[in-house]
Amino acid sequence: MMDKFQDAWEEELVRTGNNQCWYEERWYEEDLKTALKDAGVEITVANLKKLKKRCVHIFDDKSVRNEMLVEMARKMDGDR
Repeated sequence: MMDKFQDAWEEELVRTGNNQCWYEERWYEEDLKTALKDAGVEITVANLKKLKKRCVHIFDDKSVRNEMLVEMARKMDGDR
């Protein structure tokens, strides 16, 4: 019963154009430490700050991600 309600609610959101966030990424300092380690760079507070500053806007260009969404939508064509 709850699934039918959830489906109807989601259909209404899609129909009315409610632009709801459906996915979110979070990056942590541990990810930066791993990147530094994998790159052979010493893990220090200074290097963490420098890498964080360099990485802040690396995901701003969503064109590649949008292309991936379109590709996944195309693959759905055979699912119908």
